[in-house]
Amino acid sequence: MNLLVKEFKNFGSLSPEAELDFQNRVVRHEYKKGSFYIKEGQTSSGLFIIEKGLVRMFYRKGDKEINSLFATENEVVTSSRTFFFKFPAKENIQFLEDSIIHSISRKNLYELCNLYPEINTIERLATEAYSLALEDRIFSLQTLSATERYDELVRDNPQILQRVSLGHIASYLGVTLETISRIRKK
Repeated sequence: MNLLVKEFKNFGSLSPEAELDFQNRVVRHEYKKGSFYIKEGQTSSGLFIIEKGLVRMFYRKGDKEINSLFATENEVVTSSRTFFFKFPAKENIQFLEDSIIHSISRKNLYELCNLYPEINTIERLATEAYSLALEDRIFSLQTLSATERYDELVRDNPQILQRVSLGHIASYLGVTLETISRIRKK
């Protein structure tokens, strides 16, 4: 079974017809380390799940890169601005490892939502879960100390610490490299 279809089925069941139609619209892609899925200013009409690899989402402010997301195997990634609203992206989505993804276009997903009520419901539930994750991230950045944010990352995503540079992790946590080094020594 396709990974993206499998992820959607975590939110509800699909009829055999809906599942087959969904699977037929998902496309497998391979990306090399350092390549981009989307760059700031571009529009993208897809969302994807990672079969193998690692992705980061980041913004640029001057010559500084600010990481906002890391995603690994079995996680879904998209630029909400471009996928849902067709606005140019403010962020960049870059592959930090050679990666294999499975994607579906906005057009195909919305066609499926119109054809199959269960896919429409699942898409809404998945979007709600994504919104909750974003709310949790905002809460973390605004209310937790640097040490608490680091501890949360260790608890919730320990694999990130093994696969992502300290500089990227510091940026994600909103601290300097020196601060992250000090936190790790404790």
